[in-house]
Amino acid sequence: MNLIPTGTYICEDHLTLADKDEQVCRKAGYTPPKKRSRSEAGAEEHPRNWVELKHKVETLEREYKDLEQKQTEQEEKNIKLQKKLEEITKQNAWLMEDQQQKEELNNDLKEENIMLQKKLNGDTTFSTLVQQFHKALVQHYSKGGKHLYDPDEMEKFCYVNAPGLFEDIFIAIYNEEKDTPSNKRTNLQRVRVVAILHNLSFFRNQKNCPMQKANGLQLKLSGASYSSLMSGMVLGYSCHPHSINNYEKSLAKANMDEVRKKVHLAVKEKQFILLVEDDIHFIHAPRKPSSSTTSTSWHMCTALADIHDEIEAVPQNVDINQNHRSVRVTMTDGTVRQCRGGIDINHLLGYLRVKLPSYFSSSYLSSLPGEYKRFDLSNVQHSFENLRVYWDAARNEMETLRTSWLLDEFQQNLHSKADYSAAFNHLLEVCPELGQYMADFQLVLTGDFPTWKYNKKLVAEWNEGVTRRIPLIIPWQGPFHVVLNAEESTVQIFWAFFEKLYKALFGRNKRFPKKSKSEKVSLISTAAFGGWLIIRESVLDLFGPCKDPQYVMLVNLLDEISCFNFFFYTAFFRGGNFETWLHSLLRGSMMFINFRRRNYDKATLCQLSDILFHVSNNVGLGERIQQFLQVFTEKKVEILHSVLRR
Repeated sequence: MNLIPTGTYICEDHLTLADKDEQVCRKAGYTPPKKRSRSEAGAEEHPRNWVELKHKVETLEREYKDLEQKQTEQEEKNIKLQKKLEEITKQNAWLMEDQQQKEELNNDLKEENIMLQKKLNGDTTFSTLVQQFHKALVQHYSKGGKHLYDPDEMEKFCYVNAPGLFEDIFIAIYNEEKDTPSNKRTNLQRVRVVAILHNLSFFRNQKNCPMQKANGLQLKLSGASYSSLMSGMVLGYSCHPHSINNYEKSLAKANMDEVRKKVHLAVKEKQFILLVEDDIHFIHAPRKPSSSTTSTSWHMCTALADIHDEIEAVPQNVDINQNHRSVRVTMTDGTVRQCRGGIDINHLLGYLRVKLPSYFSSSYLSSLPGEYKRFDLSNVQHSFENLRVYWDAARNEMETLRTSWLLDEFQQNLHSKADYSAAFNHLLEVCPELGQYMADFQLVLTGDFPTWKYNKKLVAEWNEGVTRRIPLIIPWQGPFHVVLNAEESTVQIFWAFFEKLYKALFGRNKRFPKKSKSEKVSLISTAAFGGWLIIRESVLDLFGPCKDPQYVMLVNLLDEISCFNFFFYTAFFRGGNFETWLHSLLRGSMMFINFRRRNYDKATLCQLSDILFHVSNNVGLGERIQQFLQVFTEKKVEILHSVLRR
């Protein structure tokens, strides 16, 4: 009988042994195995399975670590191979560049050999020289070389690259009858040779046209029409108008980038910045108006940043109210308000009590040292320089435009407080670095009387709800416009005297208007004061302490008023003599009060009060004013405007 495992079916009975009891199974000849508990069975199988499993896990971990190490080594090999590939690529690129350079050098050598052979054979034609010059000039300007507008530099350039070309053109236009080696016309002819050479290069290739671009831009700014610029392409004095527009845009963009870099550098290195602001008006009137409008006007605002790297910037005060003098003012309705930047009457009266005795005891010229009472009319310019007592030679550089940077020239009226506020916000938009400078250092803003007046109003009427940058401005009244208005008022009040003097100097038929131009006013005022210096001692000795009204009037005009007009800006301010200039400012304020000159009778007193405040309270700025007085001028923007009007 076959033994049947437990749990299987018996085919004959279709019964499982598990369903039979033990006796039935024994009768059938089957003895079931002894049952074991699960704990007994697991005790035998578990240890063996756990050791095997642990062994397998350790084996897998070792294999995984080996794979990671191999992968890391492979990545390192890939990086090394990538570096080698890059080096090989660079070497190939260098080899290609070297090959190209060799080919270019070979071509140049071949051309030079051909030129040398032509020269040896006597083939130095004009066209060959022009070709050599054009090629050298293109390479010179493509490498960023400087403009060759100087005749001596151009002659050296031609001697190296096209020998004899400069001399040939000069001889061709040289006139033996009129031109001599020491004649100005000869120098003019040499300049014309430079222009001819640039034109020859321009005619060969219009892309090489630095002189034509600069000249075309000058013509455009002077009002040249589109057709005149187009004709310049044919005649050689200008390039295409589109090229001029692109050139103008590139210059404007480059200027703004340079200005922002310069202001950022000033913030970083703590350099002093003076902001100069003024307006300029352009009026264009066509010869043949095509409509009822006979002219077109543009009102522009000019902003200059005068940056001085040799002057340290003044740190900003912790409390911005310390930038200005604050006084309590009683309004017409009886209310008392705090006025920022106002005149402290008590402090000013204390200063006047000290200075006024000398004011009443003698005239202005009598109170000055002896060197100011002698004036050599044979050399006016030399006398001007001698009267400016500079403390050091480096201060001459402060009066040049090299330190000035054009922030922007934009269309904006400057007739109200809102206009000046809009102009200031525009400057902060185009040059954000200026706002950063104001946050760290004090910014002085100078200009003519309207610029000073409306910025003063912005500071005085500022409240906490408005931008915090407004009180950071320190307005400064420009001394150049002060002396211009003083001369104008003097000539208008004493017009009868100056008219007779003008006709005596320039002829009886010459007319001297009561409202003359500024240059004519300065001329006659300087002539009157210069003549007075010649005869002053003789007249004073002759008349003595005379009380005749006409004599007293003339002495007051020439010894007091004309003395102020002549020395205030030219000698004392530009010479940097702070104490003498401050005393002359007091004299000027008294003069404007006597003239009843509107605006300036109060403005000069306010300026005097502000200066005394900065010297005593805002010490940092007060020291800069005393040490570098001649820097605080607005004349540079007037020089720029005179250039734009040419």
